[in-house]
Amino acid sequence: MTKSEEGWRHTSGGDDPDAIALRQSLTNHSYDLDGFLGGAQIGYNWQQGHFVVGAEADADFYQKSFSKTRSLLPNFPSNSVTQTGKATGLHTARVRLGYAFDQTLIYATGGWAGTQLDFRDSSVYPGSFQGVSKSEFKSGWTIGAGVEQAINDHWSVKLEYLYADFGSTKSSSCNNFATDLCYSHKHDVTTNVVRLGVNYKF
Repeated sequence: MTKSEEGWRHTSGGDDPDAIALRQSLTNHSYDLDGFLGGAQIGYNWQQGHFVVGAEADADFYQKSFSKTRSLLPNFPSNSVTQTGKATGLHTARVRLGYAFDQTLIYATGGWAGTQLDFRDSSVYPGSFQGVSKSEFKSGWTIGAGVEQAINDHWSVKLEYLYADFGSTKSSSCNNFATDLCYSHKHDVTTNVVRLGVNYKF
């Protein structure tokens, strides 16, 4: 999910009706980013009795995107902004703490997460706003839990849930003919992942 927060700045507006209308149009927006992922991981586990401590890293390819067009001002529906964005790839490096019994391991995990973010704003407004494009690799954190079941001495399957938070990215744009009239967007990016994996133990 991406939460998009919009803000306006009218440096010389004061009590001007347009400035008041802009401030009254402020809203928060959320977008769901849906998609599938697939990738590979490597790790090491150490077991003492029932307790397991491990570390693992993985790289998954996926691409989640959103697109939303909406009016900037309630009284001027033709003046709109189109926001598009996508998150590409999910990479993590995590520790894993678990409890093993019989052939089953229940564990919690957490650590670093990263993804590639791309955002674009295209605006239509009197005087025309500049378009905004932004691309950056974002680092964040992840936490989750899972269960792993051994099939034999070498193979196991696991079901895992991860929540990742990549922080926020900001963009802004000003009117081409009235440079004191600007808007900004703040995108807070998080994702929830449920994945099924197959592991081979050397």
